[in-house]
Amino acid sequence: MFLLTPTGSLGYKGTDSFLNELPESYLQNIVFVLCLDSIGLGDSVNLHVSRYPRENEDTSNNFFNALNSTTKHMNVNYKIFKKPINQTSEYVPWEHERFGYKKIHGVTFSGRENASTDIIDKASIFDNE
Repeated sequence: MFLLTPTGSLGYKGTDSFLNELPESYLQNIVFVLCLDSIGLGDSVNLHVSRYPRENEDTSNNFFNALNSTTKHMNVNYKIFKKPINQTSEYVPWEHERFGYKKIHGVTFSGRENASTDIIDKASIFDNE
């Protein structure tokens, strides 16, 4: 399934709405989420995670293994930034955190090392300049 949401500058409310309206049977079948944010911005590739995959999460582990072997083969450096989800904050810096609230493992690939709190700094074809 592919989901395109243009609400990154609004705390990923589109993703939140989608998840809240999705039937529970669909939610239970989501095994891994890959979110893309500002890909191609700058020269670095950054992976943002709230947690590393657990041993029994085959899809997540396969993704991490494929990422490691592909980036090594292509001689691409990337950084992993791990930050636990803050359940009490209204500010959601990365889209994968919206999925994390529903206990769905996900990561965000980004050209950014840090999340931006400035709406104008968000880079999306859906955002106005």
